Amino acid sequence: MKRSLVSIEKGSVIPLIKNKIWFIANGVIRVWSKSTYRDSLIIGFVGPNELFGEPLTSMDYVQAVAMTNCQFLCINKDDIYNSNELLVTMNECLSKRYRQSELMLSILAMKTSTKKLISFLEMIALDYGKAIEGGLLIPFKLKHEEIGGALCMTRVTVARAISYLKSQGLIIKDSNGNFVIKNS
Repeated sequence: MKRSLVSIEKGSVIPLIKNKIWFIANGVIRVWSKSTYRDSLIIGFVGPNELFGEPLTSMDYVQAVAMTNCQFLCINKDDIYNSNELLVTMNECLSKRYRQSELMLSILAMKTSTKKLISFLEMIALDYGKAIEGGLLIPFKLKHEEIGGALCMTRVTVARAISYLKSQGLIIKDSNGNFVIKNS
């Protein structure tokens, strides 16, 4: 069955459609929800060769937003179950997502905000970044509120941790305001 790529611009909301799974060909999205306290809660980031969609969540409210320009394949859940090739791909994607969730839990358990932050930025840079001279570039902007939502930290605590990491020469921001994790 031939499928067409769907292009979505940076900042756009990607609809979660009943029984449809989105497979990302290129780009990065942020998946978030509301916590029980109505705060934004980052569930995770999803990038190339990864998937997300309504059949893969049990949360009542989930929203996916393109962090970069993206291209997707929208696949019916039943098509996946009827194709060995798609099942293998789905299994690989879900295994990667599971490992990322484990890593995120270990980051959340860290005692200091600076250790949480640098570990989080390293995880994002390794999964979705690109190597540049002197470090790894995260190719999209992360707001303090978004980082705080991912790490269960306040915006002020995030700002302080960023300042500390910058003063230690561990991170910088490029001319576009994107984080660069410096080579150590």
